[in-house]
Amino acid sequence: MEIIVGRNVTGDNTFKVDNTFVSGKHCKVWYDNDEGVVFVEDLNSTNGTYVEGALVKRKRIGLEDKILLGGPGGFETTAKELFQGLTADGGRDKVEEGRELAIDGHSIEYLRSIYEDYQKKMASLKSRAQMFQMLRILPTSLMGIVMGWLGLSKQSWIGFGATAVALVICFVVTTILVRKNDAK
Repeated sequence: MEIIVGRNVTGDNTFKVDNTFVSGKHCKVWYDNDEGVVFVEDLNSTNGTYVEGALVKRKRIGLEDKILLGGPGGFETTAKELFQGLTADGGRDKVEEGRELAIDGHSIEYLRSIYEDYQKKMASLKSRAQMFQMLRILPTSLMGIVMGWLGLSKQSWIGFGATAVALVICFVVTTILVRKNDAK
């Protein structure tokens, strides 16, 4: 999906801007289906194309990044605004209030839900990895406890028991804290 933006553009896949700072064919904005990203490219405009305040020739952008055509006094928009209302055949629909941008037939909200599921799964995997890292400490701790028990006299049993309880409490508390942190 590609849109040519400028003051003197006509036809499908175009966005006409009535602003003297904007060139006839100012820039091109497109969604790359293969990479799943949006790009903007200046088409040798007189006053330049800016993304989030920086002059660009060609740049990968987010849907909500501010695009300024022609510098101060020019036209400001976002890729989302440019794509909104574009029909499958490249023509323009009337933009309706609250209409969602769709990419390959999927709304941004649908894509956002997929991304949130991905984040939850990654947090779960990270939590598991951290738990297994903590479990690596357990055999060493148990071995130390057993070795200490074999070498201790009866008076030291209280110290040994307190150490064992402290180790177990530390392990449980650490595991709980790691899981709570990953849940955030």
